[in-house]
Amino acid sequence: MDEIKDFVEIMYERWIRADMHYSFTVEINKRFDKFQLPFKLSSGTVIGKGYKTTESIDKILDHRMFERKIAYSEEMIMSTEMLDKKCALDYIVDALQYFISVQRGNGVDKKYAAAAREICSNQDSKIYAVVKAEISEVMKLSNEYFDIRHNEYLNKAKEKREALDDLQFIEYLYNRVYALLYLVRLKVNKADLISDDAEGQENLEKK
Repeated sequence: MDEIKDFVEIMYERWIRADMHYSFTVEINKRFDKFQLPFKLSSGTVIGKGYKTTESIDKILDHRMFERKIAYSEEMIMSTEMLDKKCALDYIVDALQYFISVQRGNGVDKKYAAAAREICSNQDSKIYAVVKAEISEVMKLSNEYFDIRHNEYLNKAKEKREALDDLQFIEYLYNRVYALLYLVRLKVNKADLISDDAEGQENLEKK
């Protein structure tokens, strides 16, 4: 399998024109899915596909601020090094924070509600309630409980942030956020976050 991964990455880097990178990525990922290989091509790198689902991502959201952070995190979470895993968690939470930040509304709660509506527009639905609560809980864990995205010793409430030094718990938090973002990427229909044409993808990759 290593030979296949190396070959695909060399093709992407050396043989495929920049304006064809997006089409090539889509085609390669279709092949991986067809032969049920647990890999995907992302930004020129073949990475493991660790999330279990029959659904596949068929649209590219904002590359520089969103997809690239997720791709980096997917690589780093597979490391056995504590620092790499913590960086992976930082990247994946940062991607979620970016998605929340572009939502309409003033104030954190309104942005969480808007983000939840991207997944389920029916605010009376229990799906909406679960998603909104999960977004709120994940961000509380990230900003208040643990030293994931902040270097400050105390949070806003002057409470101590706990240092994360448990590899398995870091992976648990990572997969919790990853699952939420996977749902976002399947459900979202926000035009200003999506670039599914070759020219747009080329421009994003140059940034």
